Amino acid sequence: MKKLILFIVLFSTINTFSFAQFWKKDVRIIPYHENNIFGYVNAEKEAIVTTKFKHTNLFVNNYGIVKNKEGLYSFFSEDGNRICPFKYDKVKNFSEEMAAVYYSGYWGYINTSGDDVIINKYKVAEEFKNNIAFVKLHSKWGCIDKNGETLLEFKFQMLKWVSNDIIAFQKSEKWGLLDIDFNIIRKAAYDEMTEFHEDKIAVKYNFKWGFLNTKGEEIIPCWFEDVKSFSHNSAPVKIKNHWGLTNKNGDVIVPSIYDRIYPLEGKVAIAYSIDKWIIINSKGRIIKELNYLMVHPFHDERSKVRNEEQLWGFINYKGIEIIPCEWDDASHFTYEMAKVKRGDFWGIINKSGKLIIDCQYQEIRIEDSEYIWVKDNGEWGIIDKNNKQYWISTKKKE
Repeated sequence: MKKLILFIVLFSTINTFSFAQFWKKDVRIIPYHENNIFGYVNAEKEAIVTTKFKHTNLFVNNYGIVKNKEGLYSFFSEDGNRICPFKYDKVKNFSEEMAAVYYSGYWGYINTSGDDVIINKYKVAEEFKNNIAFVKLHSKWGCIDKNGETLLEFKFQMLKWVSNDIIAFQKSEKWGLLDIDFNIIRKAAYDEMTEFHEDKIAVKYNFKWGFLNTKGEEIIPCWFEDVKSFSHNSAPVKIKNHWGLTNKNGDVIVPSIYDRIYPLEGKVAIAYSIDKWIIINSKGRIIKELNYLMVHPFHDERSKVRNEEQLWGFINYKGIEIIPCEWDDASHFTYEMAKVKRGDFWGIINKSGKLIIDCQYQEIRIEDSEYIWVKDNGEWGIIDKNNKQYWISTKKKE
């Protein structure tokens, strides 16, 4: 009998532990406010952190930024505990378990325990990536590790990531490239430099543009008047004040005859010439002429268009209007949602064009796949995709 009771107790304990772990893994902690005083709740609006703060942000990398009534910042963990005092004038999100924090006029770093692990002495501090961070000391940029040890001397005008493992550096007004171990793969020689797309980066030298590969080799010489990034193995290029497309070898595959051309998506591109928008394929053949006043690049298989009545809708790769032009304004699709405006108010449609959030908000910010910032009656708050509002306000409608 005692063995049976012990088995039942152990079984219950194991199941309770497993359920708790599953719940914690899947729960979302959501900013919530009552009369513009913020805290955090779960999806059922059960309090996780009491509403007593000036502002709370959506959680990023397991931590949420909170601002108190005095205007100072701290962080909360997913269990609802504050990890450090409210003493920072500015903060950035956690990245690789480190967060940049600003106080007494300088930036430093804290860890997930809230410890000040890198003293605040930097004019600028970027987020950690690949276990390193770019920081500015006095007037020069360098690089440190998570112990605050200097990895790159403070001798650069600028440092920035241009791919997951390649760094662009600027010295004496010229740009070059370093690998992740800080070896020079291209000496500083370029006037401008963008970011890598499809393992190619656009560079400007002596007023002309070309491309480098990830080894720092100049695979397409700098002879174009202007360029855009590679997409689907091609890039828009400007020759004699007109745009066309080049391939990865530098061959012009679509003649430079257009006033404007957007990057390829889905093997098609949008171009503009002589008051006419068209869709072309990767060889320049016209797929369809478009009767719109304005056409935007394709994003997520859809292009935003404006008709003669100044109303916005969306077309597909074939130029078919799959979402009718009925909106006073619209955004590109993000997380398979797009903002649309009717009159003075914004709502949200899905990729089929169905209105999933009615046009009732003054402003909308789509920064997450599940939860959305909206401005209602002058106050910002969170909704989910079913328009469940995470706030209570007694403020009268304006």
